[in-house]
Amino acid sequence: MKPKTKILLFLIFTGLFFSSCDESITYPSISTTNTNVHHPGQFVWHDLVSPNPKASMEFYKNVFGWTFTTLGSDDSSYHVIYSNSKAIGGISRLAPENGTVGEWIGSISVANVSDAVEYNKNNGGKTIFKAMSIKGRGKTALVQDPQGAIVSFIHSESGDPKVEINQTWLWNELWTNDMEASLKYYKGLIPYQVNKVEQAKDTYYTFNNGGKKLSGIMANPVDKMRTSWIPYVKVHNINTIVEKARNAGASILSEPSDDIRNGTLAVIQDPIGAKLALQVLNTSN
Repeated sequence: MKPKTKILLFLIFTGLFFSSCDESITYPSISTTNTNVHHPGQFVWHDLVSPNPKASMEFYKNVFGWTFTTLGSDDSSYHVIYSNSKAIGGISRLAPENGTVGEWIGSISVANVSDAVEYNKNNGGKTIFKAMSIKGRGKTALVQDPQGAIVSFIHSESGDPKVEINQTWLWNELWTNDMEASLKYYKGLIPYQVNKVEQAKDTYYTFNNGGKKLSGIMANPVDKMRTSWIPYVKVHNINTIVEKARNAGASILSEPSDDIRNGTLAVIQDPIGAKLALQVLNTSN
């Protein structure tokens, strides 16, 4: 990775945490059930860091119908995302002088945040922000894994939501530039069972725990892109949503195609530069 890229990444995620972790704000719980049951390896929250939260909120409102509530004020404000009246994520401001490209950051449930940070460090990863407690959210840390992917470790105060496929966030997928190294790393981080999907056109594995499929991993399909976690949003009509996204200023990185998951998948980059996948839920795929 070039030095300028390293500096940019640091500034982006410094902006994310300094702007969002305001001690005066009580952040929405990961789960509303308060069962204190945790599912290590499950992605339980998603945050968008954006140099222009207002533009980001407008885009996601127009495309998905999401609504927002703002906590705090000025540069420290945090915009909670709601889908069908349920809190599903948040948007934090990135100061323009610190970068112009947004990114979605997934939070992965771990049994012990400090242990996960130490594991990441010992295996060549970087600690962007050490473990801290956030009111309403729980204990969390922000890291870059050894292959370059940014991810948040979290142990929620209220426990994790049920592992269900019928959620706004349908899936999370690691696009890696080093399949063997990424598999080894995440198998050591979480007690995952890793299953190869034999019917997949390209090499594809799923990360499983407790008999549930939690996320996937594949070779990075984007040239010169660092290893990254890509979130999937569940949609009902892929062509309609892609057209809405295009009209709202998104770049369509992968159009729906019969050659890719029977035309149920598209990949977009929002107007601020954040990438995400769209997929129709179809259990036959």
